[in-house]
Amino acid sequence: MTEIETLYLDSIRAARDCLYLEPQYFAADSITDAVRARLREPDGPEIVVINPHAARGKVEDEAMHVTRSRMIRDLAQNDPYNRFLILSPVNDAGEDIYVHSKTSIIDDVFLRIGSSNIDRRSMGFDTESDVALIAEKDTDRRRIIAIRNDLLAEHLGVEADQVAEAIDRTGSIIAAIDALNDSERRGLRPITPRKETLLGKFLSDTRLFDPRYRQSAQARIGITSRHVMYGSAAVVAGVLLRRRNRRARSRGKR
Repeated sequence: MTEIETLYLDSIRAARDCLYLEPQYFAADSITDAVRARLREPDGPEIVVINPHAARGKVEDEAMHVTRSRMIRDLAQNDPYNRFLILSPVNDAGEDIYVHSKTSIIDDVFLRIGSSNIDRRSMGFDTESDVALIAEKDTDRRRIIAIRNDLLAEHLGVEADQVAEAIDRTGSIIAAIDALNDSERRGLRPITPRKETLLGKFLSDTRLFDPRYRQSAQARIGITSRHVMYGSAAVVAGVLLRRRNRRARSRGKR
């Protein structure tokens, strides 16, 4: 386990009232396990994730959306107290805003900003650099809360004071988001699990983008990167051939 993964897990376990995550990806098994455990607690924290609607690039999106969709289904089934929310931002025209930040805010005591994503590669393979700040004074705590409220205000198209007032009034960050969110303009939209495609399922199941897993798999059963590469090429070729055959049959019926 790397320092990056350890810090994520420790901060999730330490959260009292609210865990606010704003990552580029949400596709890491260890994070799912940690979040699931907190959601099952009767007095656990609210957990809010702000994520892009889709990844950039066809293959990247196929790999990420399947893993994220599985995480969402898993967490939804283990959220008896309705404390988990995952959303994506849109502008006034309803167009997706791509989230590229990597920010974590735990209650009013912990702020983390850096390069690490909540995905399998960042947890154990890629070189990452994060800065984590722990509040020691009241002024530090107020500043951390102000940063979180500023981020939410930006996404919701309101002022930070409105976010703070809504949280104070409802006693809940999820209830505050619901109260301030406007479906007719800039705001946050729910992310729902998507249907698994053949390519996405293959990429997620083989963990093609998870070198840490591939290395352990190689040691166990002799699978090498070359095998995975050839298998991936075969699957892609099969998908393309199937689509071409469908188009040919469709033209033949006209």
